[in-house]
Amino acid sequence: MLAHRRLIIVTLVGVVGVVCWASVGVADLPKWTVRVTERTVPNDLKAEIQAVLSPTTLEVRDENGQVVAHFWRRKELPLKGKELADGYAAIPEGTLIGAVQWLQPWSDYRKQKVKPGVYTLRFARQPMDGDHMGTAPYNEFLLLVPAALDEKPEPLAVDDLHTLSGKSVGRKHPSMMLLFPYRKGTSNTTQLTARPQEHLTLDFTIPVNGGGELGFAATVIGHTMAE
Repeated sequence: MLAHRRLIIVTLVGVVGVVCWASVGVADLPKWTVRVTERTVPNDLKAEIQAVLSPTTLEVRDENGQVVAHFWRRKELPLKGKELADGYAAIPEGTLIGAVQWLQPWSDYRKQKVKPGVYTLRFARQPMDGDHMGTAPYNEFLLLVPAALDEKPEPLAVDDLHTLSGKSVGRKHPSMMLLFPYRKGTSNTTQLTARPQEHLTLDFTIPVNGGGELGFAATVIGHTMAE
């Protein structure tokens, strides 16, 4: 079966964004790679969620060639094509984006420790209050929810999402991946991109059921500078 898998090898791309942070080069980040291949959606996920995920996985490996994680994307997002120009603004909070299986311990954007296992990934926005001012350069995130606790693909209420996501790290605060703006016009729709302040994003696209596709850039390496 392995011989028939469609494999695409994508290496770290050093792209530096124009933001008010000090820029970094590729040399400052581990040489991780991503490979696009076919892999069965894990049975840890509920059947209804499995049904909406694509069997094409994004396999992320570290600098030693060890698999760090497998990412599964939703087959399509329930958005209208005319909303694509709005980017992340078009996505309702709580929307299921995909799933991830961490094969190694991982540290999220808030430096919280996430154990190996399977988690759903749902879209969320950072609350606009004093507790979160200056903690991130952007307000959009993917929140991790333990697979066993996520029942259906429909959007989750924000409070429920935060509560369930907190259980992925055993705390009140959700476990999260910061979303950078997706860069259009790159040679690969799936790649790892070096970002400012030693951040590394996994960039990918998902088809939209109204036509077209929407891009995401989820942080796999990098943490908030806030204490």
